[in-house]
Amino acid sequence: MTLPAPARRRPPRVAMPWRAGLVFVAVTAALIAIPSLARSPFGVAPDEYHRGAHAVQALLTTLVVGAIVVLACRWLDRRPLAARGVTGRGAGRMAVVGAAAWLLPAVLAIAGCVAIGWVRVDLVFSPAELLPLVATQALLVLLLEALPEEFAFRGYLFANLSERLGPWATVLTQAALFATCGVLIGAVQDPTRLLIFLGFGIGLGYLRLLTGTIWAGVGLHVAFQTVAQLLGGTQVPAFSVTGLGVLEVVAYGLVPFGLGLPLVARLLRSRPAWLPTSGAVPSP
Repeated sequence: MTLPAPARRRPPRVAMPWRAGLVFVAVTAALIAIPSLARSPFGVAPDEYHRGAHAVQALLTTLVVGAIVVLACRWLDRRPLAARGVTGRGAGRMAVVGAAAWLLPAVLAIAGCVAIGWVRVDLVFSPAELLPLVATQALLVLLLEALPEEFAFRGYLFANLSERLGPWATVLTQAALFATCGVLIGAVQDPTRLLIFLGFGIGLGYLRLLTGTIWAGVGLHVAFQTVAQLLGGTQVPAFSVTGLGVLEVVAYGLVPFGLGLPLVARLLRSRPAWLPTSGAVPSP
């Protein structure tokens, strides 16, 4: 009996630079347009915060950016999502690893800054209100920032760039695209903020390089953004912070990224794995 020949993989419809460029433009345009669409039913001005508009924006962002990535994978790339590091296998475990890698050293660093006297942190809400606020804010961060941004930048763009570039060139290029998108959508207003975006993008890109999947980055992204928004943020700050600049540099950046990401590498018992097209996670 003759076995059928394996199906030949169809080539992408267009070259990698065009695929990456089209998705970058589509995602950036969506991130620019969606906030206005989300505010319009509530009659909210651009400089006002509205919780309902925030929730609508978060849901729309995940749906639209997710649809862009899925369509690009199927139509432009002719590849499954798993080949772009977007797979559900082991997602929960890797998300917990990523969140813990940032959160544990960040909490220790925050406590150290407070103990030394560099920073003062005061609770604004009552303790009973804090837990539901943290939970809802984490969910909004997941839908508005973590999932769509990791799908697009550390998922689709990272995997496509890796077809032409080496590992660290891919990490740096996707970080530059991430920061450029931040400038275009108005999330970056000054050089300091630009450096934060670049550093954050590099750290998340390294985590993608290390694990071969976006999910550790999703977990880290949720932890980082939730803490940053609750500690002195402009939306629903749960804490009043004096010395926020010190906190942002030391407790949000230097300590957790300097300790947490090497800890992930040690937990995985592996050097950074160059997995440009695989969604598999290295075996610990």
